[in-house]
Amino acid sequence: MPTPALSPTRERETAQFGGITHAPQTAHDHLLARASGAGWPPSADESYIQIALTQWLPASTGNDLAAISAQQSLQALAAVLRTQHHDDWLTDLLSSRRSPSWQQGIHELSLAASANAAGDLPALIEHAQTSVADFHRDNNIAGETAARIEYAIGLTRSQQGDRCLPVILTGSRQARAFRYPWVETNLLLQLSTCYGIRGDPHLADDSARLAAVLAQKSSYENLRLYSLYYLDGVTAP
Repeated sequence: MPTPALSPTRERETAQFGGITHAPQTAHDHLLARASGAGWPPSADESYIQIALTQWLPASTGNDLAAISAQQSLQALAAVLRTQHHDDWLTDLLSSRRSPSWQQGIHELSLAASANAAGDLPALIEHAQTSVADFHRDNNIAGETAARIEYAIGLTRSQQGDRCLPVILTGSRQARAFRYPWVETNLLLQLSTCYGIRGDPHLADDSARLAAVLAQKSSYENLRLYSLYYLDGVTAP
């Protein structure tokens, strides 16, 4: 699903801080300002999560200056999620022991997120499933639940209603035990789609409504809009 466009007012607010930048060196200062309460649109935070998944996280596993720069920007983004969205997911992922399984899980998660963006469903499912297994082996809930989002997206987009439900329900149980509203809301949206595929519009509607409430509570504006789109689709005659 494409990211909803920013309103003209929010575009101007974002521009005050230089807009969205993929370069970690530039983004770092912007994110630190945002963590301190700088007034850019909350939807920009969600854009940075996607950049983190596809670019900064894999770059952070190295030992060079680029890795250090990526790590610093990731820490700044984690502070944004904690202070502005009451979300500990990225903080927990970054504070994990950097075992071989963790590094492989990060690599596969990034490949899955990139395949998702490219619309490559076979690669998305393959890399996400591998990432889930890597993080599960490492007992890393933050990594595993994020990988389950990508895995669920691959399964729902390929209409695999028999496989998507256990993947999502397990991830939802894991996420609810922690303060991971970005993960939990994404999984609820995929749960809504999964129930729709399985022919249960009432449970699909319930899941989308829960996602909308959680997204609003945690100030994830894009996810809130997505939830409303889901509800429009679920409740349409």
